Amino acid sequence: MNMHAARAAFGFDSLKTILGIPVLAIRWDEAIALLTRLIDERRFTKVSFLNAHNANLACTDPVFAEALENFLILPDGAGVDMAAKLLYGAPFPSNLNGTDFIPAFLQASSHPLTVALLGTTRANAEAACAKLSTLAVQHKFVVIHDGFFSAAEEPAILERIARLRPDVLLVAMGVPRQELWIERHIDSRHCTLPVAVGALLDFMSGSVPRAPLWLRRLRLEWLFRLWIEPGRLWRRYIVGNPLFLWRVVRQKLSLGPRPLEGAPVNSRFVPDAATAIEPLPRVPLAAIVTASYAPDFERCRLLCETIDRHVTGMAHHYILTEHRDVALFRQLEGPRRSVVDERDLLPRWLRVIDDPLSGFRRRVWLSLKTQPLRGWHVQQLRRIAIAGHAKEDVLVFCDSDVAFLKPFDANAFWRDGKVRLFRRDGVLADEGHDEHRIWSRNAGAALGIDAATRSSHDYISTLIAWRRETVNAMCERIEKVHGRDWVGVVGSARKFSECMIYGRYVDDVLEGAGHFHGTEEFCRVHWNGKPLSDDEFRSFVDTMAPEQVAIGMQSFIGTDIGRIRRLIGLG
Repeated sequence: MNMHAARAAFGFDSLKTILGIPVLAIRWDEAIALLTRLIDERRFTKVSFLNAHNANLACTDPVFAEALENFLILPDGAGVDMAAKLLYGAPFPSNLNGTDFIPAFLQASSHPLTVALLGTTRANAEAACAKLSTLAVQHKFVVIHDGFFSAAEEPAILERIARLRPDVLLVAMGVPRQELWIERHIDSRHCTLPVAVGALLDFMSGSVPRAPLWLRRLRLEWLFRLWIEPGRLWRRYIVGNPLFLWRVVRQKLSLGPRPLEGAPVNSRFVPDAATAIEPLPRVPLAAIVTASYAPDFERCRLLCETIDRHVTGMAHHYILTEHRDVALFRQLEGPRRSVVDERDLLPRWLRVIDDPLSGFRRRVWLSLKTQPLRGWHVQQLRRIAIAGHAKEDVLVFCDSDVAFLKPFDANAFWRDGKVRLFRRDGVLADEGHDEHRIWSRNAGAALGIDAATRSSHDYISTLIAWRRETVNAMCERIEKVHGRDWVGVVGSARKFSECMIYGRYVDDVLEGAGHFHGTEEFCRVHWNGKPLSDDEFRSFVDTMAPEQVAIGMQSFIGTDIGRIRRLIGLG
């Protein structure tokens, strides 16, 4: 599973952390579209729901809390709505409780699905199966087993699920048993969406009555359930609800678990992102990503023109800029090109000001969680953060001072379901490269790699590709290792390279999973020196390697943009 779950349509406030558990904050229709897409793409995703009771259990049961880290969590009930309003100033957009949402999702899914039911009593499971079959006649519903089975029966149950390989597996065993059982036993061999549904099958069977609709609309269904089953539920509601609110207040006051302020959408709700690297879709979507700023605007305009002229296989082009440059770069937008504001990518606590130490000529980004950062630092952070915004499978990074001179097909960046990772083998073992060795060492520290495990490889180049889901998993790992926002971790060392962090994550943590290595550089770059004359420029272009399709003229060198345009035939 990857971050297809966090689409650009959800915006950048699509996670609300409640008592340490990130919950997806999206509308009802968006959630239906999300699960539909996950099934269509066969993206294995564990799904559960957070209500006040589940949150309380997670606070006292670390095994359950750890299991929830691998689920996509949807909001359930008035309690988490109150928490979201207290912590974030607004409730969740929709109450996505499984009892109402899952039947609605199945009804809305027009493509025939296979849905397996596991849990509750046999009689209730059969009755629920019959009810669901009348609600969503387009699907096939199969009862696997009741929820009262022994450990000796588990292998046969798992084998039956694997043989059926349903699109959706509804597991109704109660909290936390159902989540723990899914976590320990279910993977992509068994189904696409295992969903922990609690009492859904009991409700569907009619054996447990629902509250009247008017009471549900008042968000008081819990009161009805307490009246029906006081002996079983009094502790959950009479004790649990005030306890939950007290814990939320503690979170608000920073006395307990606290949300990551401004956390990007690639936080830890991504199921199995750090361990399960599935093949790319047969025809993956790809996007070019360019971080730029106002002094490079004309160079970026030239890049856009050459992309439109020469590059195929790209679904979109994202230009990442500081907030004050957004209006300028909007001139370059089009149907397949958009400008992304830095404020929508990075935490609110990272503030940018004109640097008085430079006579207010330069900008500096300040916070209590990072070192003072310059523009080149923040451009790297934007490139990482865009993975939480983009919907494409592959991100191709291209600087704004690059121009394409030859036709280029993005298919060069993937094969056999894997993405090409640029790597120059062993070069850091040679003399020089001191700064790159520091970047590599700091990358290892950010990723929690043992300091004794050193890398001699260099991953830095222009025109390279990353898997979007892997970027999100990388950020997830950094946050888990350090217990804080990945931006704060990376920015706490001013000497860092986003390419080194990604490369070391792929090679040292994932052992290369989902990637293949390539050493050819598709862009020839004039890294330093003096501005090129016409003859020098022509010679530079004429000596491009056969695989090179673009040139990079470092903007700080000062080669005139008009000269570049003229010499490549766009003047």
